[in-house]
Amino acid sequence: EITSAAPALFAGNRILAYVHLPQGLTETPEHMFRGCDNLPAIVIPPCVRRIGVKAFAGCTELKDVYLPDDLEEIGANAFEDCGYVLMHVHPGTRAETLARELGFLCANK
Repeated sequence: EITSAAPALFAGNRILAYVHLPQGLTETPEHMFRGCDNLPAIVIPPCVRRIGVKAFAGCTELKDVYLPDDLEEIGANAFEDCGYVLMHVHPGTRAETLARELGFLCANK
């Protein structure tokens, strides 16, 4: 079971348009998808507790992010330079609180 990934693993990949993150992953490390400007959506698996610093920075096509209910942290500038991003969350969860505190628009999952 994959529980971790290298920082900047996919950084700068301009072809990547779909990613299925493994269910055992506990965090999206810093800069993991930075500059992946062809990625329109991402589903963060339920076991992920932390989204790293600038993990999705510069993903200019990213519009929809599905957050796990028990997310504990969204790192600084995790979605910097992404434009309009809609966070899909369950109401009343920690993920909703984090997303709203950072000024993201949220939609119910």
